[in-house]
Amino acid sequence: DDDLLTVLAATEPYWSIWPPWQYGALPPAMRTLQTGGVEFAARFLSHMARSSSPRIAAKALLWLSLCIQQAPKTLQLSRCELSQEALLASYMQTADSLLTSAAGTGETLHGIEARLIEQKLYMNMGWPRQAWLSVRRAADGALLLRLHRAPDQKGGGGGGGREAAIWTEIWHLETNFALILGLPSTIPIPILTPSPGPPPQREHDNGSSSGCDSPLRTLQHRMCSLAASIVARNQSPQPSYLATVQIGHELDGCRALMPDSWWHEPLRPDQPFAQLYAQQATKMQYFLIAKLLHLPFMLSADARYEYSRASAVAASRGLIAAYLGLRNCGRGLFV
Repeated sequence: DDDLLTVLAATEPYWSIWPPWQYGALPPAMRTLQTGGVEFAARFLSHMARSSSPRIAAKALLWLSLCIQQAPKTLQLSRCELSQEALLASYMQTADSLLTSAAGTGETLHGIEARLIEQKLYMNMGWPRQAWLSVRRAADGALLLRLHRAPDQKGGGGGGGREAAIWTEIWHLETNFALILGLPSTIPIPILTPSPGPPPQREHDNGSSSGCDSPLRTLQHRMCSLAASIVARNQSPQPSYLATVQIGHELDGCRALMPDSWWHEPLRPDQPFAQLYAQQATKMQYFLIAKLLHLPFMLSADARYEYSRASAVAASRGLIAAYLGLRNCGRGLFV
């Protein structure tokens, strides 16, 4: 279908920033969509959308929905009479119906992965409540499959890389939503363990898998752990300023995991987009956590809280600078 090829070709530059397990039901020996190219992706998605498993079909439809959502609004579809917004709504509704129809059967990794793609779609649409509900449904299914034990089993020869990556993603998302929405977190902080053997070399690696394979992943894990500490602090009617200062010092220590040039130097034009996106997204997350850490105290007239006021303002500036860095690079306009 020409329209499918058009949508895929328009969004292929962004596939590298989507976790590989969101590409569909890929057997271990099959090429990922990123390395397979647009024509392979079209054949693959068409095949998966016709799967007898409603969860696999839903995942393929949701991944295609993500492509439609991220495509430029000026994109012209030759055969489809629906607008991009109507087409996106139709695919998402169909996928949700498929997932709902499969709710009475046993949970699978495909259903969990589909919910995580769904949350990304909702978050891009500015619907954080719906995105949080999708993450909670994914977390419920993951617990039933004991994915919370996957990081512990990763080195035991059980091939738990996919399961560990899913659980780590759920933990990151659930913690961040709890922090932003002011909700309690229900997932404990997983232990950061090194992956056995050399770290995998993947072009589309965005630091989302578990294990301390790189300083960036260690930084992301520590940041999420500190976000969980802020969530726990916020459950008190009167947040502790002592806890705030302690978390602030730990957050400042996280900066040393990456060199100063990583934080301050301009982005290089020749930098791979996946690397560029991971760098700027991590910076934005760091400054957002710092801002929300000091938010309860920044408007106080008490002079003791001047540190929080200055820190919150500096974090807000850093957040804006990191966001503009991504937008101004020319390749992040539609992310």
